Amino acid sequence: MFKLSVITVVYNSAKYIEDTILNVLELKKRNDGIEYIIVDGGSTDGTCEVIEKFSDKISCYISEPDKGIYDAMNKGAKLAQGGWLIFMNSGDLFHIGEKAYINELFSEVDNMKEYDIIYGNTLTKNERCVITIQPQEINRNFFFFNTICHQSVFFNKNIFNDLGYYNLDYKIIADKDLLFRVANSNGKFYHIDHIISVWDERGFSKENISLFEKEDKSFKELNFRTLERYYLLFSKTLGNLVRRIT
Repeated sequence: MFKLSVITVVYNSAKYIEDTILNVLELKKRNDGIEYIIVDGGSTDGTCEVIEKFSDKISCYISEPDKGIYDAMNKGAKLAQGGWLIFMNSGDLFHIGEKAYINELFSEVDNMKEYDIIYGNTLTKNERCVITIQPQEINRNFFFFNTICHQSVFFNKNIFNDLGYYNLDYKIIADKDLLFRVANSNGKFYHIDHIISVWDERGFSKENISLFEKEDKSFKELNFRTLERYYLLFSKTLGNLVRRIT
């Protein structure tokens, strides 16, 4: 059984897919315990031809129509044989400086079985700033305002068996919804103070702000009672006010 499955989902991304593949294969070259899965949505722009150049180095590759990015990610999760999963989609990259650390982490992954989520820091591709979320902040209320970049999240495969897969009712925030379900079920989060991924913050959600806002509103109404929502909003406003005057 593999220790880690790296899953890349892609659709019509011939311009970016090779960079992601080469990045993942460099990591895989250093560790036989890494499985690499690519799920293509039936690309027609030359993406498949790029992928096929590396077919002998890819553990599993499928190309077929899907219902969107989270449907493809669900397919990858179901195919994965690793005890841990990470989604490094087309255009995403592991942070080069930390590849040796990732290998070291998963050489001792048996010691991490008690955790549901292992997550690290994220470097934004364009602004070149590091996003760091400390472990004490992760609980169900954290996801009212925030989330964790899925490119820097290692998922214990058991959570998919226990809590289900990505909710296809969401087109943008299904990753936030899944992480919330882990926190809401008292799942254990473990923070590693290393940059795991380089994230292009100008992605799909930034280009579809109105849809993001609609889904986020629906998510909050579904998972937080009215009094909870008012309390959390008031607490944040009060906290911001205190910070301004101190």
